[in-house]
Amino acid sequence: LECVPVEKIRETIDVIAIGAISVSKAFLPLLRESRRKCVELGVNFYPKIVNVSSGAGIASIPMHGPYSLSKHALESMSDCLRQEIKHMGIQVVVVQPGMVKTESAHEWPLLVDRVWSETAEANYEERRQMSVAQVEGLLDS
Repeated sequence: LECVPVEKIRETIDVIAIGAISVSKAFLPLLRESRRKCVELGVNFYPKIVNVSSGAGIASIPMHGPYSLSKHALESMSDCLRQEIKHMGIQVVVVQPGMVKTESAHEWPLLVDRVWSETAEANYEERRQMSVAQVEGLLDS
């Protein structure tokens, strides 16, 4: 987090957490109406809001501060909303997929290099290797 501009942190939280809140709020009237009609018809159907989170929403990953912050916020928002709308028969579900090896996963060591080198820490290489090893270990599991 030290080397990430505050505006980049805000942008990440805005897209992941505030975006999910905005979409949920926009769809809630439709979900309430859907549930009401199902009850009238005797249909056993419970509308759901599904939020895609991450393991980073439970345990933070070094060098992924903005992402972890936003996923923690998404988890909290989902918990709050779940409690607030449960009585309406609307469910809130959080999906937490594991790490996925993608093309961007190969960029991880480059990001770590850039961020750690900007902090000019004396033990840069040791911390760099630790951060890269943590993420690679997650990707391999």
